[in-house]
Amino acid sequence: MFINHQELFEKIITRFDRKHNEIYFYNGSFIKFRSADSGDNLRGATLEYIYIDEAAYMKLDFINEVLLPMITRTKGKMCAASTFRGPNWFYDWYKDGQLEENWEQIKSIKKTYLDLNDPEVNKTVLGVKKSMTKAQFDQEYLCKPVASDSLFSDVEDAIFNELIEDYERVYIGMDIGVAQDYTVLTAMSEDNFVIDIDRFNYKEEGMDYEEFKERIKDFYLKHDKKLSAAYFEVNNNDLLFDDLTDDDRLYKLIPFHTTSKTKPDIIRNLIKLFEDKKIKIPKNDDLVKELYDFKSKRNAITGNLQFSNTEGRHDDMVMSLAICAWCVFEEQDGGVTMFL
Repeated sequence: MFINHQELFEKIITRFDRKHNEIYFYNGSFIKFRSADSGDNLRGATLEYIYIDEAAYMKLDFINEVLLPMITRTKGKMCAASTFRGPNWFYDWYKDGQLEENWEQIKSIKKTYLDLNDPEVNKTVLGVKKSMTKAQFDQEYLCKPVASDSLFSDVEDAIFNELIEDYERVYIGMDIGVAQDYTVLTAMSEDNFVIDIDRFNYKEEGMDYEEFKERIKDFYLKHDKKLSAAYFEVNNNDLLFDDLTDDDRLYKLIPFHTTSKTKPDIIRNLIKLFEDKKIKIPKNDDLVKELYDFKSKRNAITGNLQFSNTEGRHDDMVMSLAICAWCVFEEQDGGVTMFL
């Protein structure tokens, strides 16, 4: 910018340290460019303004513990820009910044290349699209909260706000949580419309075993009148299944085993429902986050595909939805199961 304006440069800038990427001005202010990889070495500075590029790829702890304290005393400001990296903390900040009641603390905007309404830009973007996966294109060019290796895309297109009441049959998928996991019960119509979800952690909610059983029974019986079948994930839950089916009213409860062979089938079925736009889900932030964060990788030893969310995050809602959708598929393939 100053290549042909050296005199102006010398009036504004006292020193330009190219080795450390630092610019010092006559008015006493300075600009420093730093890598987030520097970590704790950035601690201690007092700043007025911080700009973060590709913020979604940084750890929130680093921002909270290292960067924010730098502008606390000065009541400074921070600007964070990034493509989304799935529905992580940066996506949460973006959503908070969309709400007017939060604007004293945080504001957010979203812009895509297509928002420029420039025919030449559009032509270039659509040309690049041919060489990218849908998830990659959605992340980089449409600013959707997906990761490039995400299995599910266009999740928002499947969200509905109306209460679904016009259905003939109900199918249930149960992902039973142990230890720190959640139990998720999902009910779906014959048209793959999710009509009910119950998500809970019996330890966090202080339940005993009997209360835990009753919570599952209540969900089943709530939909019993139109219920065709309910798939219960038996993995390590054999005793619970036996106890539940001791109740003659739960005769439509069918054991389902999630294995290295069945899991790819139920996940592929769910992916296809989203791709074909044949599934509807309620507006549920936890479910949307889990879907966008759900990924696969191939086991280097067995060669089998393994599916899960990012380490430390839950995938219980996705698995319950996948089991439920598989129940719909299996129980309607060639007819409707009749219990006599």
